[in-house]
Amino acid sequence: MNLRKDVLFRMLEIPSPSGFEEKLGTYLMETSAEFADRVDRDVHGNVYVEINPDAPFTFMLAGHMDEIGYMVTHINDEGFLYFSPIGGPDRLVTEGQRVRVYSFKEDRWIPGVVGRKPIHLMTAEEREKTRKFHEMWIDIGVENGEEARNLVEPGSPVILAWGPEEITPHRLVARGMDDRIGAFVVIEAARIAKELGVKGVRVVAVATVQEEVGLRGARTSAYRLNPDVGIAVDVGFATDVPGHEKEVHRLGKMYLGKGPIVARGANITPAVWRRLLQVSEAHQIPVQIEGSPGATGTDANVIQITREGVATGLVSIPNRYMHTPCEMVDLRDVEGAVQLLAQFAASLEKDPLNIP
Repeated sequence: MNLRKDVLFRMLEIPSPSGFEEKLGTYLMETSAEFADRVDRDVHGNVYVEINPDAPFTFMLAGHMDEIGYMVTHINDEGFLYFSPIGGPDRLVTEGQRVRVYSFKEDRWIPGVVGRKPIHLMTAEEREKTRKFHEMWIDIGVENGEEARNLVEPGSPVILAWGPEEITPHRLVARGMDDRIGAFVVIEAARIAKELGVKGVRVVAVATVQEEVGLRGARTSAYRLNPDVGIAVDVGFATDVPGHEKEVHRLGKMYLGKGPIVARGANITPAVWRRLLQVSEAHQIPVQIEGSPGATGTDANVIQITREGVATGLVSIPNRYMHTPCEMVDLRDVEGAVQLLAQFAASLEKDPLNIP
């Protein structure tokens, strides 16, 4: 399978903090128009990539394209920017980072750094604690508040200045892998489903918005589509690193490179996970099984309870170092997820799910 790695790398470069996904959405619309039968965007910003738009059975795939970040909330008279989180970035890795701050006035991302008191000037107690966000600031190199306010303003989004890097032939590191890798997977799955000749199923890959601040885009897009089946694609915790004892964290062992994760539990319709496992076996696609006893905290959570209810599944890409600027995935898991979902779509054409 030939994944469009150029598309993936560009996706991972374009800033898209929650509420500011517009430019990434535009890029996805442009690059998906090469193969899709219909491409659309709603008022919320969700992007829809469809094949077979007139088919009677709708299969929705959802991967959120927003990433965590920060927002400028105050600019003091010395020109330093104070900020709050968008979503749940890790405070521990925020200090000392290089960042990009968006200037609405100039339509560009301005470089800056996250500052705090030097360790030499801290008390012993201060050295041992993690700084709160109000104890940090962003320095964009200006000399006073007026100069800063001519560039940025309260409401300007901020991202960490990390781009994608393929550190081995299979392992890819980037900020915001959560969950732009999922948005990539669902669009690629639609593309491969078309290559497989799927015609009797309406496949709609949705790059959803604002997942990190409350699963908001999945709620509106699922309501719009009213799908027969909906599968969310997100990242899952890879626990194959030190400090993850499977008995303590109750996640089991999830490995990079051993296949996408298929969830089972209250948030998942049994007929969906059964079909995913059947497809996995039939096409020799390795998967890992995750027990999820309650709500999953993903787009699957709201898809399931849309309207009168939707048959729902969750496929996750194992991810190390979640909500840091160096999230790591294995491209073999990405390929497996794309193939699994494309073949799932093909299976629906031959044998629609029997949902009690």
